[in-house]
Amino acid sequence: MSRAYLTYFCVFAAMVGGLWVILTFGKSLEAPPDLSGEWRVKWDAPPKNALEQGWMKVQQSGRFLTVSFENSMSLSMKLSDVDQAARELRNPVLRMTDGTWTMTLNGNPALGEVQLDLSGPSRHTARAMRLAADGQPIGSSHGH
Repeated sequence: MSRAYLTYFCVFAAMVGGLWVILTFGKSLEAPPDLSGEWRVKWDAPPKNALEQGWMKVQQSGRFLTVSFENSMSLSMKLSDVDQAARELRNPVLRMTDGTWTMTLNGNPALGEVQLDLSGPSRHTARAMRLAADGQPIGSSHGH
């Protein structure tokens, strides 16, 4: 066998092996759930300067989020336990933190409604509903 054929064979074997590794380990990778958009929030006890009923805007890039509350704080947070939440399809629990504050969402964000628990120097709970582009809650009937 000539040296050129041996080189081509080794390159081909490395390519096939690399593709096998990517396909094998890539199957288990999953994108974090989409939380981006505008949410209507009804607080049980609102944070400082927040309205009892207001909005929460979420900007997301992978596991990193910027969460802004109407007339109140803005938090730069990171999602944790994404794999655990993906396994709990019926009632996933998503946690994110910025070091001082921890926000926990109970429920499936894809369905448009979650229980929100914000804890840190103080604790606040709320019900949050994701809004569609027309400003209506996701999953609501538009003919009321």
